[in-house]
Amino acid sequence: MTDTIPFIILAAERTGSNLLAGLLDSHPAIVLGGEFFNPTLSEQRRVPWPLVPEAARAELAARRDADPIGFLEQVFEQGRAKGYRAVGFKLMYNHADRLPAVRDFLLSLPELRVVHLTRRNLVERFLSKRRAEVTGRWQKPVDDKGASSAVEKPKLPRIELEFDALVADLLKVERWQATYRSMFAGHPLLEVCYEDLADDPAGRAAPVVGFLGLDTGVELAVRYQKTGTDSLRDAIANYDELKASLARWLSFFPD
Repeated sequence: MTDTIPFIILAAERTGSNLLAGLLDSHPAIVLGGEFFNPTLSEQRRVPWPLVPEAARAELAARRDADPIGFLEQVFEQGRAKGYRAVGFKLMYNHADRLPAVRDFLLSLPELRVVHLTRRNLVERFLSKRRAEVTGRWQKPVDDKGASSAVEKPKLPRIELEFDALVADLLKVERWQATYRSMFAGHPLLEVCYEDLADDPAGRAAPVVGFLGLDTGVELAVRYQKTGTDSLRDAIANYDELKASLARWLSFFPD
């Protein structure tokens, strides 16, 4: 794959991976798959990979489940054969934890580039995850005019966050971020922060394109929006209680 760069978007859920993936996939030299190793997609025999017709994806899914390393080699080769200069997919920390053989294979690729997508406010990440679980609304696509493509959705619910579950999640994601940052330290690695990306999607995605060795002058399309825009105080029913109890993460609770 000397003429094609393999890459991953490495992240936790609810850190803007759909936003970044949509931007990058709008570049003509990039082809990008989704969460190849999402267990729900495995159960459904689905593969989020655009270079294979829908009718052939069940067979590709079987290859992924039986031989994940061969599957990745096939995906990277398909991208190269189609003339793409960068071929990637989304790898969530928990998916990498479940499949150490996949993780080790990626670590063995010296040419692999890693886009490490993080989020500063991990309380907002946890809230976003809880809301998505409650509403079933995991994405918010935009139409070709940049507006919400669907009929206006009901206001997102105000949620009471469980103290123990929140603390466990904060610690888990902090550990993941440090562990995987260290694990891939031997590879070209670019850190991208969700909050910066959300504020200026195309502007913050351009350095990622450059990191992949591609033309940064190409206009990138914004395909997804934030699912929630209300403040944490408005969104969390027990905001003051949590803020008073979480001194270590006080900066996550702006007033």
